[in-house]
Amino acid sequence: MPRQLPDSPRSGPVSGGGRTRAGTGQDAMAARIWGPRRTRAVDEWESDETDTWRAIVGTALHEWITGVRYEACLATGLNASFEVPVSYGGVPGHADEVIWTTGEVTDYKGIALTTPIPTPSGWTTMGAVQPGDEVFGSDGRPCQVVVKSAPKQIGTYVVRFKDGASVVCDREHLWWAMRGQGVRGHLEVACIEEMAASVMSRGQVNWRVPVAGPLMLPDADLPLSPYVLGCWLGDGSLGEGRICKHPQLFAEIKREGFPAGRIPPSQQGRVVAVRTLSGLRAKLRDAGVLNDKHVPAAYLRASLPQRIALVQGLMDTDGSWNKPRRRAVFTTTSKALAAAMAELLASSGEKPVTWWGKSRGSGLLVDYCHVEWTPTRFVPFRTPVKASLVSVPGPAKLARARWRTISEITAGPDVATACIAVNSRNLTYLCGPEITLLACWPLMTGGWPPGTCSSGYWSCP
Repeated sequence: MPRQLPDSPRSGPVSGGGRTRAGTGQDAMAARIWGPRRTRAVDEWESDETDTWRAIVGTALHEWITGVRYEACLATGLNASFEVPVSYGGVPGHADEVIWTTGEVTDYKGIALTTPIPTPSGWTTMGAVQPGDEVFGSDGRPCQVVVKSAPKQIGTYVVRFKDGASVVCDREHLWWAMRGQGVRGHLEVACIEEMAASVMSRGQVNWRVPVAGPLMLPDADLPLSPYVLGCWLGDGSLGEGRICKHPQLFAEIKREGFPAGRIPPSQQGRVVAVRTLSGLRAKLRDAGVLNDKHVPAAYLRASLPQRIALVQGLMDTDGSWNKPRRRAVFTTTSKALAAAMAELLASSGEKPVTWWGKSRGSGLLVDYCHVEWTPTRFVPFRTPVKASLVSVPGPAKLARARWRTISEITAGPDVATACIAVNSRNLTYLCGPEITLLACWPLMTGGWPPGTCSSGYWSCP
């Protein structure tokens, strides 16, 4: 089992009380590092309600709908599809579709058709996804696409985050976001144009979104232990079932069912040694990685414990702990492994940052990559010598690690966008290679999303 943070919330700032979930072994290690008490979010951005939209009959919006329906009926008959400027409750938009028979006015909020969207089987794009397909809700659980809009081209914004992530959305888009410099604020649904006008306040960033929770998937039938695969990808021989490391690592690998052979006489007395693992070469061939080091797609969509085990194998071989900054660091020269590690961390609810540099060794100038993050959910190592170095970040740093700060919002390219509606618990879904949370649903005047309408914004319950 992975070393989990006790009582880790899915997202958000921290305050209040908590409870201990420390046990023995790896859970006890996590409790020692992060302490026995955790705190709850002031306002969680998931809703436990499946459908709490309230009726609008008798309201000003209902009166407005009646007028739109009448004009639509005169113009086109039963159904209408057109762009009518709308501003209700402080949220601007357009009526993209009017259904006379139901009195439903829909305003689609879109993102660029090229935007990657994670799915339980891998990746798709906004352009390719269709109703009936599965994507992920903000709680990391699979959900279904129930509606997809036609593409439209009304202008875009590029939303850039401090950690390097970015999303292209249309000028009517809505975001689950928190306003202000602190991390104990209140989440609200904000329109992109207001966010663009107030991206900075008093010289500091003004908006942030929660880091998405881990993707929740069942155990996968994998040909090789994820932890052992991670160790081999880090310090294994390309075409052989051999790994070069210290005895502590081989003790962990043995627990996974791969005993190591004897240390060659020429390597006796060394701190690290190359050892052959019985049966590993055949398993590597079955996994499709022999002579081709990469993380297979099946491992990227395995269960959370399996993905964490793979991260720990990579970190026990090619990882380190930055003690002054209290951050985990994975170092590699492989672009494929760097991208896979970043995806594994993002899909596990962490916020990785990737950067490349150059280093000179053996007379050669080599490109290398650091993937680093502040652990908030699990201990990134298994071997005791590395795990003992991990220490809990301060409260402010730990809170910042659970939010993505928006650093810039600028006018974007003139491209087509589309919107999907999903049946997740709070109607949001995840998008982008960094697995960013988006509040994207059709604004339907049959009711409001879960929560109350206050000061022109939807607020979480």
